[in-house]
Amino acid sequence: MGEILSPENAKFLQDVVARGEYPSEKDALDDAVALLRRREAFRRDVQAGRAQARAGQLLSADEVFSSLEEELAEIETAAQSKRK
Repeated sequence: MGEILSPENAKFLQDVVARGEYPSEKDALDDAVALLRRREAFRRDVQAGRAQARAGQLLSADEVFSSLEEELAEIETAAQSKRK
């Protein structure tokens, strides 16, 4: 593991496991990769949204906030279930 991560990141990973936030380093890394995947999907969504906005296909603020609240709830639920 240390060969893959910088010493600082390896120490951080050990610390979150030692604090009981994750049951193992593997679980913490799996969660980290899941977050990276979500970030990449978010970037693609932003690019698609910008293209839609340029084409005049816009959502209301209420629709945007509702969608964001749903996604945040999903992220929090997934993170909590990983930590158990």
